[in-house]
Amino acid sequence: MTTIQKKDIEISFFDKFGNDLDYNVFDKRGYDRVIKELLKHIDTTKKLKIVDFGCGTGAFTAQFLAFPFELHGIDISSKCIDYAKVKYPQINFTVGDVEKTNFADNSFDLVLCSGLLHHFPDFKNVLQEVYRILKVGGILIAYDPHKNNPAMWLYRVKESPFYSSKGVTENEHPLTIQEIESSLGAAGFSQMSVYSISGVTYRYIESKIAYLILPLYNFFERLLDIKPLRQRFGSFLITTARK
Repeated sequence: MTTIQKKDIEISFFDKFGNDLDYNVFDKRGYDRVIKELLKHIDTTKKLKIVDFGCGTGAFTAQFLAFPFELHGIDISSKCIDYAKVKYPQINFTVGDVEKTNFADNSFDLVLCSGLLHHFPDFKNVLQEVYRILKVGGILIAYDPHKNNPAMWLYRVKESPFYSSKGVTENEHPLTIQEIESSLGAAGFSQMSVYSISGVTYRYIESKIAYLILPLYNFFERLLDIKPLRQRFGSFLITTARK
């Protein structure tokens, strides 16, 4: 398997958003579930300098506008960034490659990788870049689809007979706790935690067939957010680590 992200594929896929189309796949309940989990690891009373890696059209980054943060976002799609700049002028958006940004060393209190790491066959360069731009004591927070979740495995793992490529890029693949932990350690992070959650519901999915059963999926996704179940089969992995 190649270890290099095919960036032209990412650009082509996400450039169809922007313009007049927001990339906003979660419904309000789904966003609330993710944000609630992430806020457990963030001091919301401080004016933290935060950058969202892979911010897309800014829909996720904007979830933090209620807090006294200095918000930045970076994405490889110029169309998405153009859209984000117009819709969310309070946020500083930049076009760029998260494997090699122009941000200064030790310049951010927190880096968000919002649904980003699973877009890389090998995300070690992303983590090294995060580590470089974080201040000492700064925190990385990420969320990504979990390979051990039954629905993710069936629908998004290429080895599955029911795999669908609709709505994702060729680069994408759900992750395991073990591969994230291993990469974090190699990048130099400490105080690492990777765990799974569920209850992350969707408003949009590109496959017409899957969209028809989306209400049923969302119902079971909420049921799965019970501690014994989500710890093993949760749909998304939450990652935190400190420099």
